[in-house]
Amino acid sequence: SGRISQKQALIKAAAGLAEHLSTGIGFNHKREPLNLKSILDQVVMYFLDQIQKLNLNVRITCPEELTFIGDPHFVRMILLNIVGSPLFCMPKKGEMSISATKVSGFIYIEIHDNRYSLSEIGKKYVKISHDLFVEDQKLQQICLQNRIGYSLFQSEKGEFTTKVFFPL
Repeated sequence: SGRISQKQALIKAAAGLAEHLSTGIGFNHKREPLNLKSILDQVVMYFLDQIQKLNLNVRITCPEELTFIGDPHFVRMILLNIVGSPLFCMPKKGEMSISATKVSGFIYIEIHDNRYSLSEIGKKYVKISHDLFVEDQKLQQICLQNRIGYSLFQSEKGEFTTKVFFPL
């Protein structure tokens, strides 16, 4: 019951933030020290039901001490999207690796996964099923408006790579 109410509060906050950001209106960031490893662990725990249901292998490589100044709600909204959205498009026993490092004044996050490549209709179904997810094009726009680097591409082998750069 406590976990469910935490999930509901997180979804509501992320959905509200995503809606606000998608309007293109400037965002008043709350700035505080954030521990990236802790936030990544929280995001993965949020999707634990899906991970267990599909028996997914999710690995996080992030230094324990990796911290930066940022808005906790905004950072979580971005991470919930880049980690969560692929989890709902993965085959049973799928794999995802998340690595985070500090590189030249940026926090650099790279995610590799073996999700299915979905049609536009399939992508809309996943988004409709989960209010918290923002369409890839909107997510890219939100990141750009907030000076965050974002890219998603699929290799010839079919593996997806998501890269996000948060300025320090």
